[in-house]
Amino acid sequence: MIIDLGDGYMSLYGYNQSLLNEVGEWVNSNDVVATVASSGGRSDAALFFVIRHNGAPVTPL
Repeated sequence: MIIDLGDGYMSLYGYNQSLLNEVGEWVNSNDVVATVASSGGRSDAALFFVIRHNGAPVTPL
């Protein structure tokens, strides 16, 4: 899942079991957007998370 945060920022979430929003749907802080699972060949549940600014990864402070 990719969430457009505005000002060139986006957050990306992977290893999702299910996505709880549709493309273009507005989400708010603290909204649950997905569930995680043991997917992508992983043996236990995990979450992939990254913040990007203008396409480049940045440290999520």
